[in-house]
This record gives sequence, C-alpha cells and structure tokens, in this order.
Amino acid sequence: RDTGATIADAAKKNGAAAVEIGPVDSFSFGRGGEIIDGVAGEVLAAAFKLEEGEESEATEFADKSGYYFLSVTEVIPPAPMPLETIAAEVEARWRAADRDARVGAVVTKITDALAKGAPLAEAAAPFDRAPQPAILTRRSVNDTFSQELLDQIFAVAKGKSVSGRTGDGAQVIAVVDEIKFGAAPIGPDQIAAFGRFIGNQFDRELIDAYAYAVREDFKVKINKTLIDTQFAEAP
Repeated sequence: RDTGATIADAAKKNGAAAVEIGPVDSFSFGRGGEIIDGVAGEVLAAAFKLEEGEESEATEFADKSGYYFLSVTEVIPPAPMPLETIAAEVEARWRAADRDARVGAVVTKITDALAKGAPLAEAAAPFDRAPQPAILTRRSVNDTFSQELLDQIFAVAKGKSVSGRTGDGAQVIAVVDEIKFGAAPIGPDQIAAFGRFIGNQFDRELIDAYAYAVREDFKVKINKTLIDTQFAEAP
C-alpha cells in the first residue's frame, strides 16, 4: 500500500484476494432489492463513512479475527427505483393488500352476525358462501386448516366460532357444532384386564382396611420377632 498499489494489487501480491461487492445500500440490499450476503455489518458501516475513491487503513474486526481494508470505487446517490423495474411487484402487493382488506371486511361482518346468534349458513349467505362441514382432529393439518387454526378451534366451546388464514392466504371461519371425545386407543381385552386389576387392588385395600380395623378394635398386637422365629428355616 505504501508504494501506491491498489488494495486489489496489494492483496494479490501478499497471497490474498480482494472481494468486490456492490452496489449495496446501508441495509445490505442490492439495487434490485435483493439481499447482498457476505458483508459484515461493521464493514458495511465503515464503508459508508468513506468518500468515493477513498480507501481505509487496516482495520481490525471487532472479534479480533483479522483485519480488513476498504476501497469505495463509486457512490450512487439515493434515488427512487425506476417504475418499470418494480411495477409488477408494486401491483402484486397492491392486489394482495386490497384482497386482504376485502376479505377481512367480509370476515368481520360474518363474525359479527354469528355473535348476534345467526347460524353460519345465514351469516355467510349474503356473501355467496356456504358452510362446508368437516370432522377434525388435532392432527387434521392441511392446506385449509393450519396447526394454529386447529389449536384455536380445539380451544373454544361448542357453538363458538374462530377465524384464521389458510395456507394460500384465504380466510376460514369455523363454528364448532359438536365435540366428540376419541375412543381409548386400547382393545377390549386390555380394558377387561385393567378392570380386573383395579378390582383386585380395590379388594386388597378393603381386606387391609378391615384387618386394620379389627386389630384396632380388639387391641391385637403383632410380635414380628416371634413370627419370624416360628417361620424361620431350620439350620
């Protein structure tokens, strides 16, 4: 660098490589709105403090992992992006926002009608919509029912309604008409065996309770040492 060589030439002479990046703004976005990867935030911040044609001195990274040099070859003044380059994106965003606003207004009107006691079919009829019955479980995730929407549905009481987005951005209004609890995931033999086990446990508890009551009533004393001696194995 002291000989007047450029950063690229000096890097090459010392076995390193200079990396050219840009155009890029202070938020790491390129001219077309794409994200420019590979630029540390501290390096980008330092670059925007330099003038066009200016080079930095050796600067150590904050994490002490090495040093970097900067050379700003061109500064592009801020300006609105040409309409022809963003027209399609602007139109798509406007249409999406307009659709969301319209759908949101319909959802609000339907949910207001439901809150006043109207059946779902009646509340949706003015908007040319008809209820579609569905039997759901907590695992019924699909393009229509997201996990978030299912969690809302299973959190409300019978007769209540919830709304949420589908996978493609549309809106769903769900009314819980009926709640059924799933059958136990075990067979009848297992249920019978469990019943016998509970019965045996219950009988054992009754016997133990009766024996304890008798001992208490008649002041029965148990000499455990004598019992152990009587039933001990002979030498």
